[in-house]
Amino acid sequence: MLAKDTRAYHAALDVLHSGRGPKGVLKSTICFSKTARHIYNQRCQEFDSLSQFEQQGVHQVHPMTLQWGLPLGERFSPDEARLLWQRFKPVDDIMQTEEVQVLPGFQGRETRYLFEEVPVELTMESWSASWENGRIGS
Repeated sequence: MLAKDTRAYHAALDVLHSGRGPKGVLKSTICFSKTARHIYNQRCQEFDSLSQFEQQGVHQVHPMTLQWGLPLGERFSPDEARLLWQRFKPVDDIMQTEEVQVLPGFQGRETRYLFEEVPVELTMESWSASWENGRIGS
């Protein structure tokens, strides 16, 4: 990601979980966008300035959603964390909506993140294009 190498990104995902297919790659990318935000918050933000939810995200370990907590974040310099977040932020942005989402059966709190649908404009191609212009879509 830091080198803008989509081929290496896909190869790394294949090592992590081979045969996941295009939808699985997109799902992993969405999960990694949250990981990138947590790393950025850990390495580049004053912890006390973060909301309670963001503080929990920095510490959260939840391997199923690719969240590995503080030990992973410590592997990145602040400059790398900024760059990583810059790459993944367009995914995070497009996965949010103005309307609060409340899902039956979801045990978390209300959120502005989409859970059940991925916007059609979010593709691996649109995401890699965002590395140059900072956003997905028009």
